[in-house]
Amino acid sequence: MGPADQSLVHPLRDCRLHLTDGTWSFETERAADIAAHWRSAIEDKPAMWDGRVLMMQDWSLEEGVLTGAFADVAYSSFHAWKTWGFPDPSIVNCFGSGVLRAADGALIYGVMGRTTSNAGRVYPVGGTLDHDDVREGGAIDMFGSIARELTEETGLTVAECRRGDRLAVRDGQLMSIAEVLDFPEDADTLAARIRTTIAAQDDPELDDVMIVRRATDLDPARTFGFARMIAEKLLA
Repeated sequence: MGPADQSLVHPLRDCRLHLTDGTWSFETERAADIAAHWRSAIEDKPAMWDGRVLMMQDWSLEEGVLTGAFADVAYSSFHAWKTWGFPDPSIVNCFGSGVLRAADGALIYGVMGRTTSNAGRVYPVGGTLDHDDVREGGAIDMFGSIARELTEETGLTVAECRRGDRLAVRDGQLMSIAEVLDFPEDADTLAARIRTTIAAQDDPELDDVMIVRRATDLDPARTFGFARMIAEKLLA
């Protein structure tokens, strides 16, 4: 699998990812446009914060191992690139997805909060990589990121589940590194636990969760392609 493959699901054994000191030409060449876009974006959603995120530049996926080099970029640049329809194809938003699977086989997806950039969209818990996911020597811990996002968004921990199969899911300029997290509760019980956590959070990232028993439960208008591909693979 290489940069030309635009919509594929592959089994994954490992990730070997690292942060470089490289720059992003889109960010420097479109700086004025990006700044104007960001001013407009935060007028609409003032809770958004222009932090630093990690975008994948050079990568390969061979024999189930993803190797990738990442650049440190401003969230405002990433947000403009995403909003404008990914005008620079040289970079990929590679991120972790924790796919919660209940004891009855259903998946639990998150419904993104109204203050987030993806408000109302439905997909597995996870998020864009940032410096909290960088370890000694610049190594990027993708599966540590999944564990962190799981707890931040749902209150659950990876100690409560069995960490199962992993997939690399390419959806255009998005690449979800999906890890199946098998929990011992049934879907209704698991969803209720997460809703209790969301209700207690001051600024929850999720508005709700959705129980997915069939891939057709997912509305294409609210669900990214990678999230539907994961459901189709796991619920076939």
